[in-house]
Amino acid sequence: MAEVVEIYSKNRESIYQYLESFLNRHNQIDDKSFQRYRFLQSAYKVDRNFQQVKAGFSRDGKIEEYITDKSNWFRNLELKDDMYISPPHIHLSSGKHSISVVRKVLDGYLVFDIDILKLLQELHLIEYSDFNRLVNRIFYGIGATSLILVSLLLVGFGIYKIGVIIFGLSDDFFSSVFKSVVSTTLGIAIYDLAKQILEHEVIFETIHHEEKLYGVLGKFLVSVIIALSIESMMVVFKIALNDYTQMLSALFLLLGISILLFVLGYFYKSVLKGQ
Repeated sequence: MAEVVEIYSKNRESIYQYLESFLNRHNQIDDKSFQRYRFLQSAYKVDRNFQQVKAGFSRDGKIEEYITDKSNWFRNLELKDDMYISPPHIHLSSGKHSISVVRKVLDGYLVFDIDILKLLQELHLIEYSDFNRLVNRIFYGIGATSLILVSLLLVGFGIYKIGVIIFGLSDDFFSSVFKSVVSTTLGIAIYDLAKQILEHEVIFETIHHEEKLYGVLGKFLVSVIIALSIESMMVVFKIALNDYTQMLSALFLLLGISILLFVLGYFYKSVLKGQ
């Protein structure tokens, strides 16, 4: 969920002020802190020699296993006003995007592991619902699965047309070839679109870089334009063989595809320029 880290980065100053206020109110670690602050994941204390003096607290009520020697982690810390706030990272136990905050006290250091998502919710910087997330994933999953079925039907139709040609069952060779190529091309394009939806919205639910999303859209549009170009070639051939009076219609079709190519080129140019 890279959006969470992005929102955190954009509001870093106000979040730091809140965390500094949070640290100033805590000289010790107890269960009450976990009841009051939903964003706390775990907490522990180390002495001045960076040795953890006792097991820490965890939100689920379990006493966390601990490594007594924390000197490797503390060695490179630079405390400002006796405080330190780490960059975002993945929490070892929960697997969530987290930050670690440290406060120096008289007999050592207090360390709090904070869930970034819940911290943003606490500060009303993000609205997040597990139910909405589940509904979105189900909806995207059903939609992507439907697209995959459509792509399989299109590719299957293309294979069927090839079989018709091979076994000599087609009365119009060129028409069957073009239909096979068009349906297969569209099937592959739709499958690629469905795969991207599944990967980004259902399975991994990662954050989507805009350039990658633009790339997916561009690939889909290219496939559609290729299919239209092949279809227009078939139309031109049919008109050339049967009825020259309809050549103007073929010209308009080719002009339309040329405009699509121009728009796609401008789209890519704009995307690259904006990066």
